[in-house]
Amino acid sequence: MANNAKFAIDLKKYIKVVGSQGNKEMRRAGVFALKGVMKKTPVDNGTARGNWNVGLNTIDRSTGSESSSKKKEALDPAKFNEGNAIIDGFKNGDTINISNSMPYINRLEFTDYSAQGSGMVRRTFEELKVFLRKRNRRV
Repeated sequence: MANNAKFAIDLKKYIKVVGSQGNKEMRRAGVFALKGVMKKTPVDNGTARGNWNVGLNTIDRSTGSESSSKKKEALDPAKFNEGNAIIDGFKNGDTINISNSMPYINRLEFTDYSAQGSGMVRRTFEELKVFLRKRNRRV
């Protein structure tokens, strides 16, 4: 079974299990994913890390921010809080989109520039699957 298909099944199970807590749990998963991609984005001048954007039911294609955090494994608090505030508006039926429109983001994802060469999105995606399974057991 393809990774994406398996993830979709896990996500549906997660939504079914969390029931009335679904909005809160989906916000938690969105924040987990945002934090993951931000922390894993390699830092040179911080432009790639500062351009992770969140949209509800839309893709934010804006560019131009630069992260104030140049340290490896650190978050830019202002950019993270901006995304977190958008995620906080999630309601059942919404889609959380986390995107980065920098023209070189795919190169960072699929080359040795990314953390351990396995990409910030791909690694976060794998961690999110584990996160959802653990949350399924808790709720």
